[in-house]
Amino acid sequence: MEAAERILEGFDGILQVDGYQGYHRLARPKRKGGVPLRLAACWSHSRRKIIAATPKAGSPIAEAVLARIAALYAIEKEIRGADAPARQTTRNERSRPLVAEL
Repeated sequence: MEAAERILEGFDGILQVDGYQGYHRLARPKRKGGVPLRLAACWSHSRRKIIAATPKAGSPIAEAVLARIAALYAIEKEIRGADAPARQTTRNERSRPLVAEL
């Protein structure tokens, strides 16, 4: 993790991360090399955790969450290749409400 701290020294913003817990130190108030970063979790890792926690008999809650994640994936597929402002607008209008419901 010290290597990541060196690479990200001076960076201020959002860092997309996987499930590795070591990244949490980059979001701490006393982060070395800059202000605390905002961590953006990866939906595929979240999805895998939900699938792993779903009982064999199924779960309506897990199915609803997975359906919302699938809808987020579909939105991303639609906007792939669009410019950054267009992607941001679509995410604010369509993805943000889905995430808020979760």
